[in-house]
Amino acid sequence: MSSVLTSIKFYVFLSYLFASIFINYDGGAIPPILDLLEQDLGVPPAQQGALGAIVYLGLTFACPLAGPILQKYPLRLVLMLSFILTIGCCFLFALSPNTTFAFISRGCVGFTQSILVVYFPVWIDIQAPPAYATTWMSFVQASAPLGVMVGYCVSG
Repeated sequence: MSSVLTSIKFYVFLSYLFASIFINYDGGAIPPILDLLEQDLGVPPAQQGALGAIVYLGLTFACPLAGPILQKYPLRLVLMLSFILTIGCCFLFALSPNTTFAFISRGCVGFTQSILVVYFPVWIDIQAPPAYATTWMSFVQASAPLGVMVGYCVSG
């Protein structure tokens, strides 16, 4: 029974790992399209930098709210909504008709990612086999820059 439980936890860990890579994909997908943003939306270079940074501003404001949300509401529902909303906000950014909408959708990406960013390390701390906890945590931490790199490679 213990090995079955451990293997289930490992597959859950892998799904979180891939989710973390996926939610960070947009950080690498944006730089290759900066010329298009300037052409299509008239976003000057200074605002292009802010467009990349606003995701982290959204994360900064939302992370303190993530803990109480995770404790108050059903976990599966919160995680699923966070993931779906993150995807939706990325989709809205892709359809942005103007600069204001682009900034709002990028800020919302960071805001919706906060639940996942906060929960993944907590889940590892609670669920990982003690012998693998540090390794699993290091993979999750590496998944963010890996997601950005994948975004660069695919988009660039």
